This record gives sequence, structure tokens and C-alpha cells, in this order.
Amino acid sequence: MLCGTQEKPLPIFKKKWRASKNCDRTTLLTLRRPTAVSKFRDTVPIPNYPTLRNSLPSWRTRKLDEKIPMYHGNTPSGPIVFHRGPMGNNPLQTDTKLSFILNDPYKISHKYNPLHDPHLKYWVNLPVNQKLLQKQKLITENNDVICSLNEYNEYRRFLFRIHNDSVMHMLKVKDAENEDRRKITIANLNYRKELLKKLKMLAHEKSKNKQRTTKSKRNSIKPTFEPSNKERKQPFKKIKTYTEFGTGPGGVIDQSKYEAK
Repeated sequence: MLCGTQEKPLPIFKKKWRASKNCDRTTLLTLRRPTAVSKFRDTVPIPNYPTLRNSLPSWRTRKLDEKIPMYHGNTPSGPIVFHRGPMGNNPLQTDTKLSFILNDPYKISHKYNPLHDPHLKYWVNLPVNQKLLQKQKLITENNDVICSLNEYNEYRRFLFRIHNDSVMHMLKVKDAENEDRRKITIANLNYRKELLKKLKMLAHEKSKNKQRTTKSKRNSIKPTFEPSNKERKQPFKKIKTYTEFGTGPGGVIDQSKYEAK
């Protein structure tokens, strides 16, 4: 949806979309869809740095790696004064160790400035010296050291480098957490597999014991229908037979008629 070119009614509101007063076509055309990396970068907080008193509204939305352009003129509240921090504090120094880079792509020159020297903090913070420095326009009313536009852009690049280092540190921490979670899940899966194997082995042993008990019971009970070994070894007994002759008429024994028993 381009700025000022949409004339069809939107399906949700059923109204014609019109550009607002502060709408800028160039900003809408240069917008990009947020990626996973950009979303993760947004979660990491940007290091705190002193904001300019008379800065333009567009400068506040600029990223740290983008340069602030030259502006010839005065703002409604007065001329633009660039500064990098209070006296006695080095702006190009942090508590955390930065990554060591031989060829610095950020092109930061660590020039010595006596007003930022922490060893001269007592001398610089004397009220007599502060008045003298304010007359020479070296510090602001808030005792911030005045710098040029190039030095201020260099300071922004230094802050961008700090932000990148913190992003890389958070990525390493997140990768380590994911690796620990992966190891924990693998250990849990292996533990479950071992338990299942043990349960199967126990069930198999129980089934074997049951089969053994049933076989022993069967062997202890002797079948009645099968003869014993002694009976099988004994010879067959002789069977004695005899005959009865049939009686004929008149009670006379007829030897031609007999029955074998």
C-alpha cells in the first residue's frame, strides 16, 4: 500500500485510506519486513548514550550505524551542539571487554582528549576551570564535552560495535541453552529406552519361569493310562482255554458241537 495512491475502500474499515500529514513516501518505500535476526537484535537493549538537546526528530529514529548528516542552520531552541559525555569520563571505553579486531571496520580513532581523561577529573571539575572552559566553548552548561560532527558519528559507531558484541554474546548464550536442552531431551529419551528394555527383560524372565513351573508339575504327575517301565519289561501271561461240548437231545453229549471259551 503506497502512500497517497490507495483509493479503493479497505475491506475492514470500508473507508478510503488517505495519507497523514507526517507521511513520508521515501520512508514507506525503504521499509523492510522484520526477519528473525532483526527481531532478535531488537530484543537486545541499545547502550545508553547522551542525547542531543537540539537534535532533529528524524535523528532519534536513525540507527547507530547510520551517519547523522550535516545540518546548516539553527533549531527553534538554538544551534545544534554535539557532545559525547561529561568531563573526566572516556566515552570510548566500557566495563566489558570488546572483541579484538585487527582491521577495524568501524574506523574508530582513539584520539586523546584531556577533558575526557579520568586522571584529570579533579582539575576539570573545579568550578573556576569549568567557567573558563564554558567561556572557550569547550563544554556545555551541563559540563558535557563539545565535539565535532565527525567525532559524534565515530562515537555512534563505537556504540554500534558495543551493541553488536552484546548481540553476539546473547546469541552464544542462547545457543548454549539450546544445546543443553537438546542434551537433556536426548538423555531423557535414552533413559526411557533403557527402562523399556528392562521391563521387556523382566516380562520375558517371568514368562520363562512360568513355563518351567508348568513343565515341572507335568513331569511330577504320572499318567494312569501309560504302563510303567516294569510292566513294559514283564513277559505276557499265558491264557488257559477250555471247551464245552454241547448237549444233544436226550442229554447225550454231542462232541461234534462245542464252544471254545
